Amino acid sequence: MNFFKKGRFEWIQPPVFLRQQASGESQIKKWGIPTMVGSAIGALIGWWFMSQRTGQSFSAFDLAIPAISVGVGTALALRFAESSRSFKVILDEDRLHIFGKQLVKRVYADIAAFEWQTNADCATLSLHHRDKKAPLLIGVPLDISREEVSAFLSEKGIAPKTP
Repeated sequence: MNFFKKGRFEWIQPPVFLRQQASGESQIKKWGIPTMVGSAIGALIGWWFMSQRTGQSFSAFDLAIPAISVGVGTALALRFAESSRSFKVILDEDRLHIFGKQLVKRVYADIAAFEWQTNADCATLSLHHRDKKAPLLIGVPLDISREEVSAFLSEKGIAPKTP
């Protein structure tokens, strides 16, 4: 059994597409302020504890500025880490794989139709499920041939969506 078989098509989803997708569903947006506050409080307590152990006295202002800096820095670092993830897409002979935040696998028999949307930066492949779920959106770099991918999906029994 070959766990590392090469797919017929492989690509990394374009960063432009990932930013568009993440703008509405960002987990960091939800946790950004609590992360900032928690990091700042942790830093404040840590510096206060160290000042008590060493016998030095610091004013509240001396402790607050570095603590706030640590909180803001932590939130920004997490935001950067989230935005720099890459999502690899593989279309092999029996299913579609998307490796990223979570592993997504779809058997071609579960997909009813596909359609393309193109803008200046990348193309978007919408895969519509047979059970009427929300379509699965996949970012495709412009250097990947849409005609070849469309022919491959048609060969697997997935019809182009008609308006």
